[in-house]
Amino acid sequence: MEHLDVWLKFLLGAGVIVIAGTGLTRSADRLSRALGWGHAFAGFVILGWATSLPEVTISVSAVLKEQSAGLSSGNISGSIIFNLAILAILDLIALRRGVHSTSNSTGLATLAVFNLLMLSLALGQAFYPDFNRGETAPFIGIFLVTLYLAATLTSWQVERQQDKKDAPPSEPIARHAGACLTLGAVILLAGVFLSAVGDQIAQAYQLQDSLVGTIFLATVSSLPEFVTGLAAVRLGLHALAAGSILGSNVFNLGILGVCDLLFLKGPGAGEGMIAVVMAQTPLRLAGNLTAGLLMTVLALFAVRAKTRSAWQVLPLLSLGIYLTALFGGGS
Repeated sequence: MEHLDVWLKFLLGAGVIVIAGTGLTRSADRLSRALGWGHAFAGFVILGWATSLPEVTISVSAVLKEQSAGLSSGNISGSIIFNLAILAILDLIALRRGVHSTSNSTGLATLAVFNLLMLSLALGQAFYPDFNRGETAPFIGIFLVTLYLAATLTSWQVERQQDKKDAPPSEPIARHAGACLTLGAVILLAGVFLSAVGDQIAQAYQLQDSLVGTIFLATVSSLPEFVTGLAAVRLGLHALAAGSILGSNVFNLGILGVCDLLFLKGPGAGEGMIAVVMAQTPLRLAGNLTAGLLMTVLALFAVRAKTRSAWQVLPLLSLGIYLTALFGGGS
């Protein structure tokens, strides 16, 4: 089989990410209970941060090493919609298991609102790329990073009054924190490895970087969200799973801002990453961001919904939008 070695490397990196992601959920749950954090905030800070490390390493490496705006933005925007598709699937699984709950709807709704703000900003930038050039070029990156920090602070304030209903685990907090950091480091290394493999795939099949980022890298780098989310749902921790995914997307959008700033100081030479991508493959990036915005709106409705029929229909609509964006966004 042609290019077999490249695909074996790809599968190796994917396997490491999946295995490392499976150990995060229980440690994150125990650590959050010991610290008295709400599950939505714990999912955002612990799981969302740890499972987003592949997106960070792949996207930053794509800008600094590969000088590819398409690979970086495609990975981030593709990961966002793939994460939301995961959330829709987990919603349906949770509904079948009877663990769907809106008890943490305030914390989850807060994360969803910040997702909407950041996606709207990025989408507006995509439709007006001239603002991403010249003297105004750094604004998009600065705004996205600022909104990420604001989301963290606001989420903490919303959930800091979380009651400590569960007794702290018998093990010391440091043990669970250490487990999360160790597994996060493994995911980080796997993400660096996958960045190089993604470039090899693009060269081997002569595919545009934005397509590789959206389909291959975004899917694999989002596997930790699916693995940890599924484990959380099986434990009845729906808010932890949803907080992880919505928080991961906030983190991804913050990384989009960081990459845009790095691009300005590197290969962009005064032209923002989004402006460059819109000049090359506008349908892919604009389609991903639009789909992400619509899917987040549906996720927000699902968080606030009170009926079983809404919990069934909204995830299905979200999956339909994801498939449309994936196969209708151009190459």
